Amino acid sequence: TVVDRRPTPIARHILAEQLILANRERDAIAYLRDAVAGGDSKAGYQLGVALSNEGRRDEAIDTLQAFVATAGRRLVPRDHDE
Repeated sequence: TVVDRRPTPIARHILAEQLILANRERDAIAYLRDAVAGGDSKAGYQLGVALSNEGRRDEAIDTLQAFVATAGRRLVPRDHDE
């Protein structure tokens, strides 16, 4: 996978999006958590929705509140060269 070749937060986010499209939200949650932890706060929205869809409402609320707190900030990590 792309994550194997280039294990970045954005690659994990993209893989998670594809897993969600394939109705594999449970698998996607781990990749979304990794993406958020790696600095891709934009993945927090999808993580919150996935958690909600899995019935994990308290976690979903906490995650979505953290996502909202990023409003006005850069939502994806910058390359180290910038």
